[in-house]
Amino acid sequence: MEITPENLRKMQLLDLKVLVEIKRICDKHNIKFILIAGTLLGAVRHKGFIPWDDDIDIGMTRENFDKFCKIAPLELSKEFFLQTPSTDSKCHYEHHCLAKVRLEGTKMITKKWKFIEIDREHNGFFVDVFSYDNIPDSYWFGCFHWYVFKYIKRVLNIRRGIYRPKKIIPFLISYFCVIISLPISTKIILNILKNYHKIYKKNGKYVVQLSGVYGFRRERHLRSTVIKTIQIPFEGILMPVPEEYHLFLTEQYGDYMTPPPPDERELRHLIDIDFGDY
Repeated sequence: MEITPENLRKMQLLDLKVLVEIKRICDKHNIKFILIAGTLLGAVRHKGFIPWDDDIDIGMTRENFDKFCKIAPLELSKEFFLQTPSTDSKCHYEHHCLAKVRLEGTKMITKKWKFIEIDREHNGFFVDVFSYDNIPDSYWFGCFHWYVFKYIKRVLNIRRGIYRPKKIIPFLISYFCVIISLPISTKIILNILKNYHKIYKKNGKYVVQLSGVYGFRRERHLRSTVIKTIQIPFEGILMPVPEEYHLFLTEQYGDYMTPPPPDERELRHLIDIDFGDY
């Protein structure tokens, strides 16, 4: 289906339907979450979606994330599906730092994972649920911790033929890591990846989104900014955001209130969508 502005808006509103269902469960079970990334930016700058955005991102502390992943399969209405490595054997993110709540009966194919998603059963419109995990207070030790996770994940995906870095430096580093990891079985690497978030257990000053894509400096936040929340409107519905959202967004985007130039306002994920019966 062609992704017109009208179709994009319809998809955004169906994503919002998923978010409202997540909020219902979280409110019922006292699970804390916040809007993050472009969704938080949209809430602050546009009071809803960034007009050219195509997904919703929320974040939770590890304690809340694990609680949500345990309760959601039991509480979600039949229209929805919690996708994790535990609920879907074809889930391509095999660490336990990200979950997706999908709208069944719909379908979306993304640029990065199109070769996996075309034939997978659960490919509906979704909300990304990210965990925020403990890291050392030291910037450099925390940075090392984050990049080790990143390259373990890359090694696994390269071995399975589902990832190849395009830029020269990441390409060289990634394949160097693949070479030195050859004596280690894929099964062991997968097990390390699944349990990596458990390595650093101390509740320090900072948390990080291990599976984030913006780089360590932009994914590392004060624990207080993830825990202390206020409510602001998102598409006419009050949603929890960091109380210090200005600090949170400045760390991630810099001058976040200035929109990018028109030629940079593009869909980042989609190549095809299907609304099913919606």
